Amino acid sequence: MEQINNYIEHLHDVGYIEGLMAGWGQEGTLAAIESMLERHDEEEVYNALTFLRDAVIVAKQDELLVTLEASSCWKTLTDMLYCDNHFIRMHVVYTIGKLSQNAHSTHLASAFEHYLDKDPILLNSLLFELQWLEEPIDGLAQQMLESPYVSVQLVAMKYEDKLSLDRDLPQYPIDFFFVELGFSSKLRAEDKVDYTIEEMEAYVQEHL
Repeated sequence: MEQINNYIEHLHDVGYIEGLMAGWGQEGTLAAIESMLERHDEEEVYNALTFLRDAVIVAKQDELLVTLEASSCWKTLTDMLYCDNHFIRMHVVYTIGKLSQNAHSTHLASAFEHYLDKDPILLNSLLFELQWLEEPIDGLAQQMLESPYVSVQLVAMKYEDKLSLDRDLPQYPIDFFFVELGFSSKLRAEDKVDYTIEEMEAYVQEHL
């Protein structure tokens, strides 16, 4: 695990990635990553997923992705979309999207349905990654615009220029970019790892 944790000091170092994988092999590498994920420690999850993404994308270990998808590590990763730590969920969504397999979009779409009216910040990341995977998001945005929560509507409005909707968008004097930035900082300052939609909505209403 230490070698993977230390990768953060060797970012994009293909030699470091190849050397570690040569010693552990694909299955050993994934077993180490899975063990780190199972601890649900945000720093370890971040380090493990950074290594995994760079192994596939930077070091072009394409076979690792095939092995991952057939392994228990993949189930552990996708199950973590529903963990009780917002920041870990964000790391997981980013990783699943950036591994850039269209088949992965089903996991992101399911997470979207689960978190609609629950986690607007995660919805924003889910929409972005679904777009990255070239999935249509008009229907998802329509659902968000019908939400009773302003914070959820604001996320859909971020994608206004990419949508084809049969309705006018609501107008609010605030951009979700600033909501996400401010509210995420508030969570960090309060040492909180998750939030309720009511807490987010109260924050938005304070800043309208």
